[in-house]
Amino acid sequence: MPSGGKRERAVSAEIQSALDASGFVGTWDNDLRTDLVYLSGSLIQMLGIAPEEAARGVPLSAFLAGIHPDDQERVSELVREAHGTVGRFAAHFRTVRADGVVHWVSARGQVEADVEGRGVRCLGMAVDITKARIDTVDAAQRIDVIERLVDSLIPLRNLLAQDGAGVLGMLVDMLLLELGKELSKPKYETRAKHLH
Repeated sequence: MPSGGKRERAVSAEIQSALDASGFVGTWDNDLRTDLVYLSGSLIQMLGIAPEEAARGVPLSAFLAGIHPDDQERVSELVREAHGTVGRFAAHFRTVRADGVVHWVSARGQVEADVEGRGVRCLGMAVDITKARIDTVDAAQRIDVIERLVDSLIPLRNLLAQDGAGVLGMLVDMLLLELGKELSKPKYETRAKHLH
């Protein structure tokens, strides 16, 4: 962001509304030049950050502080690697909300480069996968969680296609692909046959 300029929105208001309403998805937009991270959706609460601060942008260190202490070092290293190589970021980790509740998150991001190949921005998406990770949840419940997530992401994907949101659209496509792979695993196929 140029000094004194207004931060460019990562997504349109309509897409942001869809993200916020889904209850599953949050996004981040990390300006690598200012080290500020702008957050949306349920990711704000999952990281224990005040909504006003998330809208103004928080330092990357505040973003990382919301990650479970046992996962912080690993995720911090993955972030540094993605930023340094102008590559992709992908991780599963726990977060600790302000009320102490722990959530599991699946996050994917992509670093954008300037014309000289230096990383300038990282856009990403996080999904709350807590219910899908609970060991006592049976296959039918896991299928339900994944299918609800897919149902939320398909309209978002259509909005992104209309809005021309390249990187975020790619992230949604990647997430849908991964969810499809998860649903196609034999343990889900067998259980799904019994549900229908």
